[in-house]
Amino acid sequence: MTETTDIKTTLFMLEKNRPARICGFIGGGDHDQTRLREIGFAEGDLVEILHIGAFGRSPLNIKLHGTSIAMRPNEARMIQVIPADLHRVMEKGVEDNNIAISEVEMPCCGSCGNET
Repeated sequence: MTETTDIKTTLFMLEKNRPARICGFIGGGDHDQTRLREIGFAEGDLVEILHIGAFGRSPLNIKLHGTSIAMRPNEARMIQVIPADLHRVMEKGVEDNNIAISEVEMPCCGSCGNET
């Protein structure tokens, strides 16, 4: 299997209208990450940028669980994602080899293996 960790990015760097799966949280403190989780961000969730502000990509309008959320760039930089189309390619490769996703070290949480 090829090295796939380079496909991870942050929500801040994601292109507009490109769905992605949340892989985890980086940077910030425990308080910041807890606050993001309380809002509803969790590993395996599908997110998408709906609108990007004109000044320094601020604010970002994010779609999460069918809800529109405005967030600051520094918050979006803490959310690590894999674009959904690339995530599906990784899952397809695992399925083609008859290997359970739980048996493979995925570059994300692995909990989103049975979602499309």
